[in-house]
Amino acid sequence: MKNFREGFFLIDFLIYLGLLAFISLILMQLTVSTIFNNKWNFPIASSLCLLNSFDILSADLKQAPSLLNHWKKITDRELIWTSGDTDIGWRVKNDILLRIHGMFNMSRDQWTKKTKSIASTGVRSIHFDIEKKKIDNNYYITLVSWHMESSHNLISFPLLHRSVALENKVLL
Repeated sequence: MKNFREGFFLIDFLIYLGLLAFISLILMQLTVSTIFNNKWNFPIASSLCLLNSFDILSADLKQAPSLLNHWKKITDRELIWTSGDTDIGWRVKNDILLRIHGMFNMSRDQWTKKTKSIASTGVRSIHFDIEKKKIDNNYYITLVSWHMESSHNLISFPLLHRSVALENKVLL
C-alpha cells in the first residue's frame, strides 16, 4: 500500500486544472482567430487575387504580337493570340477568370490542346476593347483595354480598368 501525504492530491488537482485551463485557452484562441481570419481576410484575399490577375493579363498582353494576323479570336469577352508555337487566351466563365494556354483551332472555334489556369475567382464579367491601325497594307493592334467587374460585394473596387499599348508595349 502506498503512502499518501496530505496535500499531494490538492497539488495534483491544481496542476491538472491549470493544464486544462491553458489548453482550453489555446484552443479558444485558435478557434476565434480562425473564424475572424476567414471572415475578414476573404475580401482582402479576393482583392489581391483580382489585382494579381490584372498584372498577369497585362504581362501577357505586353508579350502579345501587334500584327492582327497573329490573333485568332478577338471578341469583347474573349481574346486569343499566337505566342510562338502556342496560343494564349483569356475569358470569364462562371465567375472565374481563366487563362488558357495551348492550341486553338480557328476553323472549329475550340481548343484542341489546352491547359486552363484560374487567374481569379469572383469576376462577374470582363470586357475587351481593341484599337486597330492600318500600316502598309497590314493591320496592327495598337491598344488593348479591358475592364473587369467583381462579383464580390465586399470588395471596394467593383470595376477595374487597364490598357496596354501593343505598338510599343506600354502599360497605360
